[in-house]
Amino acid sequence: MADDGRLLRDVLHDAARRLLASEALALEARADGAEFSEAEADREARWLVAAVLDVAPGELGRLLSLGYRAPVASQARIEIAAQRRATAEPMAYCVGTAPFRHLVLNVDRRVLIPRPETEIVVGEALRLTASHPGGIAVDIGTGSGAIALSLATEGRYERVIATDLSDDALAVAAANAARVAAADRKSTRLNSSHSGESRMPSSA
Repeated sequence: MADDGRLLRDVLHDAARRLLASEALALEARADGAEFSEAEADREARWLVAAVLDVAPGELGRLLSLGYRAPVASQARIEIAAQRRATAEPMAYCVGTAPFRHLVLNVDRRVLIPRPETEIVVGEALRLTASHPGGIAVDIGTGSGAIALSLATEGRYERVIATDLSDDALAVAAANAARVAAADRKSTRLNSSHSGESRMPSSA
């Protein structure tokens, strides 16, 4: 019989235990005047496991109640991600994704992790242009493409252009455009050009 993997509760427990034993995470917490408690380790482990399995953190409870077994390949990815997080590497880099507004984006060391404050900037841009549909929005230094993709999927622009000096960053942004397009057929593709920019027509 094929190996169906270990119970998710055991995989989650092992990840939390590894994080709780991390001296690097304990030092990181103390530097912020806090303590890396068992509850915090459990919370991070749930976030990590959910991200690797590509499910919402709230969905883990249902999977746990069903006695879900994590696929062997997912177990290996969870273990590697937990090892990396135990060195205090940023969570988003460990799991390879980061949430931004209504999107989930691929991120790695080629780009910065999208910040919550940037979500406010996007919201303000959408508010200011809501009554004037059309036109062109330009995201300079797009990185992961977080701003450009949010404007393209939420706004009513004729075109959204994402630019970056880094070809690596443009590659990440293009991958994220494909990810968004696969999740939402209303969004459109991101076309890379030799001029160091990518064009993303809006979904208006």
